[in-house]
Amino acid sequence: MKKKNKYTDFLNIGLKLLKWYDLNARDLPWRKTKSPYHIWVCEIVLQQTRVEQGKNHYLNFVERFPTVESLSSAEIDEVLLYWKGLGYYSRAINLHKAAQQVMEDFGGAFPDSFSEILKLKGVGKYTAAAVSSICFDEKVPAIDGNFYRVLSRVFADDFDVSSPKAYAYFYELALLIMPEENPETLTKRLWIWVQEFVKLKIHNVKSVRFKKIVWLTKQEKC
Repeated sequence: MKKKNKYTDFLNIGLKLLKWYDLNARDLPWRKTKSPYHIWVCEIVLQQTRVEQGKNHYLNFVERFPTVESLSSAEIDEVLLYWKGLGYYSRAINLHKAAQQVMEDFGGAFPDSFSEILKLKGVGKYTAAAVSSICFDEKVPAIDGNFYRVLSRVFADDFDVSSPKAYAYFYELALLIMPEENPETLTKRLWIWVQEFVKLKIHNVKSVRFKKIVWLTKQEKC
């Protein structure tokens, strides 16, 4: 078993991911803003929803509810109407409740730190990390089960991804590849990188494309 302390070039992986994303990133509407409200809505829309399916729903939703204030003051029936087609309606209900929280508990200003964002209804660690890193440059990696599996393969680490301690373990591992500057850019790049691995069915470590990408994170030339 290879443990993470045997690697000495973690940061280089993060820097290569930045370059990789610049070549592979799609043109998506939420990548053109650092508005915490819009990034938050985007993250909730994309839970259990493919990007191509969610994109138009996201655009319609933020066109009708362009601010957290407009969402908070809307009738829940209208919010659910604009959520139609996305399913998992509890997400829309929690969005509405969280928008009201922002207005009542934060004076209408979207909370600007991981710990404060985490207090919002329906917001978990991944979403809080995504919003705080993308919008407020907080160095907090946004990771979930897919990230655990990818990172465990990249670093040949056999830590149990189903363990209750997995989040804390892979959180620390992800921190090691995050440059001090521009954590928001690495958050976006990590997301698309992991989605690429998911498409490849990341349990199949024999995949040629998987091995090529991992190899390119290890050294400059291959």
